[in-house]
Amino acid sequence: MTSKLKWNKARLLVYTGFAYLITLIAEDQIWGTHYATWIWGGVFIVWGFAQSLRTKLVYYAVFGILCGLGAWHYELVAHADTFLNMPTFLLHLNVIIILVLIWGEKVFDRQETLERNARRIFELAAAKVNEAADGFTGRPFVVGKAKYSKEEIESFSRFMQASELTKTRIEGDKVILTFSLTASPLTKPPLNKVSYVSFDADGNIAVQISKADYKQYKEQLTFDQLCAALADLFKRFLEYYRDGKENRILTELGR
Repeated sequence: MTSKLKWNKARLLVYTGFAYLITLIAEDQIWGTHYATWIWGGVFIVWGFAQSLRTKLVYYAVFGILCGLGAWHYELVAHADTFLNMPTFLLHLNVIIILVLIWGEKVFDRQETLERNARRIFELAAAKVNEAADGFTGRPFVVGKAKYSKEEIESFSRFMQASELTKTRIEGDKVILTFSLTASPLTKPPLNKVSYVSFDADGNIAVQISKADYKQYKEQLTFDQLCAALADLFKRFLEYYRDGKENRILTELGR
């Protein structure tokens, strides 16, 4: 299936790391200069701030700043006469390693998993929409009903959260399953900043797609059809769960 979503820019960091190593080696071997580290240090800092603005997770900015300053720190130790030395660089490096160990699984891995699953959810929904007519509408759509008990929908939401497919929020009589390609659900942002499918006590299913998430599609897919497709997807997942076929949900999402 050809993706209807734009390329995942978050993966730029991986390619940036390879590019940094290549340019560092090439510069040293060909020209004997050392500008690449200063440039790429700045790239890491900009990347960190960009990721923080996109996801609203401050951890990325802190990590990007520490990595960028770490690159500059090493350059000053290796090629300049300052108060900085190898012990201070190793201390700097250890701080980065400790933060990766603390934040890695708790924040970065969870965010990556949530975003990857959100991408698959949006792709599955978009596969059912072949029209590009009406664009974004900034309000939730009530797009269907389903029969379920309070215990069933709460248990389903716990499964979806435990599987890191969505992040659950409870507001009044509504169980809201949030997901996003932009603002991280981990930060509990305002509901209009993330996408969600909600289930209320009367069996109504409502869908909201955030403006930022909608812009991740390559074309302006018909909005009400896209919302309906998301509702149908979650109704199908709910049926799988009620029938004890949770693995089918994970299989559809490529898990």
